[in-house]
Amino acid sequence: MKRLSSLMLCCCALACCIFLLPTTPLSAQVSCNDLFFDSGGNLGDYSNNERDTIIICPGSNTQNATLLFNRISLAEGDTLWIYDGNSTNWPLAAEFDGAGLYLSTTLKASTASGCFTVVFHSDTAQTSLGWSAQVLCGTPSICFGPIGASTLSIKPNAGRLTWAAMFGADYYGIQIGEAPFLPGGTTVVNDTTSTTLFSFSGLTEGTFYDAYIRTYCTSGDSSTWTHVPFFTLPEYINVPTLSCGGAFLNISSIGTGVYNLPVCGIPTPGREKIVRFHAPNTRTYRFGVSQVMNSEYVGYFYKPVSEGISAAGWTCIEDFNQPDTVSFGPLTAGRDYFIRFEAQNPLVLTQQRFGILDCEPTNDEAVDAIYLGVDVPCSGNIFANEGAKTVPGEPDPDADPTDGVPGRWLNTINRTVWFRFIAPFSGTVTITTDVVPQGSNYDTQVALYQATDPADYTTFSLLESDEDNGDAGLGYNAQMSYTGLTPGHVYYIQMDGYGITDGSFCLEVLDKAPRSTDSNCTPAGYSVANVNGLVPGGNRWYNIYATPDILEIGDLVAAIKPGEQDLGTVSCRLNVTDTIPVAQNETPYMPAYYNFSSTNPVTQPVTLRLFYYNSEFDKLKIKTQLPAATIQDLNITNYKGPDEDCNQLNNNFTTGSALLYTDIIAEQMGVSGTFYLEFQLPSLGEIAAHLDINALPLELKSFTGKVSPNFNVLIWETYTEKNVREHRVERSNDGISWTVIGQKPGAGTSNVMHHYELEDRTPLPTAYYRLRSIDYDGTEAVSHLIRLVRPNGHLTVSGLYPTPTSNVLTVNYLAENEQVTSLRIVDFTGKIVQETILEPVKGANTTTLPLHTLPAGVYLLYLSNSSETTLPMRIVKQ
Repeated sequence: MKRLSSLMLCCCALACCIFLLPTTPLSAQVSCNDLFFDSGGNLGDYSNNERDTIIICPGSNTQNATLLFNRISLAEGDTLWIYDGNSTNWPLAAEFDGAGLYLSTTLKASTASGCFTVVFHSDTAQTSLGWSAQVLCGTPSICFGPIGASTLSIKPNAGRLTWAAMFGADYYGIQIGEAPFLPGGTTVVNDTTSTTLFSFSGLTEGTFYDAYIRTYCTSGDSSTWTHVPFFTLPEYINVPTLSCGGAFLNISSIGTGVYNLPVCGIPTPGREKIVRFHAPNTRTYRFGVSQVMNSEYVGYFYKPVSEGISAAGWTCIEDFNQPDTVSFGPLTAGRDYFIRFEAQNPLVLTQQRFGILDCEPTNDEAVDAIYLGVDVPCSGNIFANEGAKTVPGEPDPDADPTDGVPGRWLNTINRTVWFRFIAPFSGTVTITTDVVPQGSNYDTQVALYQATDPADYTTFSLLESDEDNGDAGLGYNAQMSYTGLTPGHVYYIQMDGYGITDGSFCLEVLDKAPRSTDSNCTPAGYSVANVNGLVPGGNRWYNIYATPDILEIGDLVAAIKPGEQDLGTVSCRLNVTDTIPVAQNETPYMPAYYNFSSTNPVTQPVTLRLFYYNSEFDKLKIKTQLPAATIQDLNITNYKGPDEDCNQLNNNFTTGSALLYTDIIAEQMGVSGTFYLEFQLPSLGEIAAHLDINALPLELKSFTGKVSPNFNVLIWETYTEKNVREHRVERSNDGISWTVIGQKPGAGTSNVMHHYELEDRTPLPTAYYRLRSIDYDGTEAVSHLIRLVRPNGHLTVSGLYPTPTSNVLTVNYLAENEQVTSLRIVDFTGKIVQETILEPVKGANTTTLPLHTLPAGVYLLYLSNSSETTLPMRIVKQ
């Protein structure tokens, strides 16, 4: 194929210029009255993979171009486009492809520039002879009619017409009449314009029209008329509003409509009437017709206003010829909808009275609470409390404690709605309406309850409430964190607007707990009162919040479980630093340092939860140069001394003492970037989390256990021991409160392996065990937990160790028979990440699982056969 530089050829006699884009031409030496070929010339094929564009224009604005094709032969997959104008933005005059052979085709440029734009694309397959055409330039003998004509922005009584500017046009004539209409008939619009965009009005809504446009040329000639049919939409702006549960509307209609397409089998020939409806709540509604004029049928349809008033997208409600009701929806709270009335006989005046019922929220009572998935984001402001009510006995978490339910709501309940969720494995959630974009109810209040019977409000117990802790908008949204829920249990959320505020909103339950990032090292610090484990139900988690004021709960700081004792008011001082602090013993700590105290003395161990951010732990890993560490590697140091304050850097170890605790539960909360550490201490004081980079009293090889017919056996082995005085075995029925059940003398200092066994002669049906090894100087090391379950004649996991584990997990289990059994490990989302098929014998069994392919994290393990499934057990993969 020949390739030439950019070219502009002018035909002197006919003043014809050829502008080629890109710079290489399709064929050389093309001029007026010459032949115009593809790149292969007259007898050759064009090439593969061509992408060519050429603009052919006359050199005078009084002339137009003509293409006289005598051959067009294209291979399959190749296409030639010719646009009627000087760019591809003009109407397409012709399109040729490899589907056939084209002969004797003549094209005349008719738009204002008098030009053609020729575009050719060939693919990478076969080629063909292409085309041969003669280019002529001259003054046209006719006045061209408008092309590319169409309507724009058609409304019930107005709209616009647009078309391409035509060659030689002086002005354009417009005629519009109600269909069927021909030019010269009875017009609604009879006008002229010198532009190619014409606005019109004065039409009737829901009516078919015929529009005509003609060109009047400077030569004095005129073109034929170009026909543009259209119809005006039914009136939908200044229309009645149907109030949910309010007065019914009386609508009548006669005449032919424009939506003549059956929907749901309902014919639609009549003239439409449109009304608007605002859905107060997300629910299925009841549509009712209360009165009819005659026995003629009327079809009813609906669609969201946001989808426009076009003929497409309508959903049928039903057709009626007598009073009746029917359910329809569901509709979404806060959205506006069009309701379409359409009489099915266009020749008879038909009238009906209709309305919409069942307007209150479906979750007006706790027994009908809407289920929310944890960590499921809102899909718009789909909830609402419009039309909600309260009932006698419904709990009221207002600030006034005289009702027996003291809370942070400034005023009493008014328009409450209810939600429920299942607590995640972390037992921690953040409940928030602080979501952007906000709904119409941006002043919200939320309260969290536990209950035994959702139909009986006397069983509801308030856990926490909030009114103005959000940040969105004016800050009137609610946001509240809570820890200490029982995983897998159902909890209830009560939501209300401030005062009589109602409308749409978004509500999310997230597995997270953003901790306060503000330091408060004053003696009072943050606090929680009435931490009393001696009262009924008092041995529970007490959340400590920042609490900026009475209406704002603030961020969660920590949580404490007192055990069987009354601690009175527990205070927590918190010191948060931007960098990683390093203590006197050169140990780097997490940048959140706690100091706890209580107004009543601590007489037995307490359990704490401290909250951190993943970003803080990332800083610690960099500081300690331990990039592979996980949160399961964190330990706790508890300092007691006369210099207890809010700073570990000034601790005096000559007058105080620090104990190391390694028996820590580290729990990542969803995908929020937050986690907590849970552990038990014999006293309060200063508490810091850190990675263990100091020597411990011993290197523990294993700590396991097994179930014997009359007792449990605890077994442990050590690689080395350094000044170890004794080993204590501790037992718990819940993994929280511990009792020493026996001890064995340590090996002192030894570099050889030692084997120990201890029998629990009074075993519990289910028991947790841990090993505490104590040095001569009082330094302690605490092992991981193991769980032993006594035989009960069913499928049971009786032992699971070690956990945490980095590679291999041993599972002891009891089987009632020899059924094939599945052992499954699931991740936090419930996805099965590992499954093993077991063939147990009747009685005690043991299997070993390789876990090296699993990412580090927390998982659940359970067994299942054809008749039963064990309860999930928590394992930690390091």
